[in-house]
Amino acid sequence: DVVAFWNKIHRRFLRLHSSGNVDYSTPCSGNGLPATWGWERFTVVDAGNGELAFHSKIHNKFIRMHDSILDSSVVTNVDQLPSDWTWVRFKVVVNPHHEIGLHNKQWN
Repeated sequence: DVVAFWNKIHRRFLRLHSSGNVDYSTPCSGNGLPATWGWERFTVVDAGNGELAFHSKIHNKFIRMHDSILDSSVVTNVDQLPSDWTWVRFKVVVNPHHEIGLHNKQWN
């Protein structure tokens, strides 16, 4: 599955920039991701133990959390997630409004 992360308050998508940093798109309606936007698309990878990882096909990297910063892993194929990469594993948390958050237990 491929997902995109939308913030309805700021009207932006999360994206993995070519610099390796995670930032956000220009403001848009959120009524679908423009076909030409690839930095905002992530393949969902089952990371085991109820956790997921998110891989950018365009950059061939995973999103990772390092302390309080989101950036990216080194170049790694989608099917080669190392078992000891704790920084790229997230648990999906759903709030009462059916919105999600991503929790990385490494940085509680």
